[in-house]
Amino acid sequence: MAVIVNKENQLLVTKRKHDPFKGTLDLPGGFAEPGESIEQGLIREVKEELNLDIIKLDYLCSVPNIYPYKSVIYPVTDMAFVCEVNSFDTIDARDDVSDIYFVDLAEFDTHLFGLSSPKRVIEIYRRLSD
Repeated sequence: MAVIVNKENQLLVTKRKHDPFKGTLDLPGGFAEPGESIEQGLIREVKEELNLDIIKLDYLCSVPNIYPYKSVIYPVTDMAFVCEVNSFDTIDARDDVSDIYFVDLAEFDTHLFGLSSPKRVIEIYRRLSD
């Protein structure tokens, strides 16, 4: 997952285009492909989903999660990175993303996330940013 915050301290969140949790909010990201590092996978996913180029990423945390997909529940460990992008000029909702929002980081209600791991990631990020 990518935690991307703009100069106004607004968090970039996406709306999920597909199940699981279609229509709910999420953080940008996805699954690493075989042969990719986690960092390479995140850079690729953010480019595919948002047409943004990550120029810097710093490990934030990992959280255990369950990912329900087609009647199977997969135990996964989600990793989160604080990311910087070169510019937001090219941002575009693509691939698994139906919409993009910038929300006030301090006031954003994390219950709007469909999956539990983004909620925990933002709670950790808020604590570390204070």
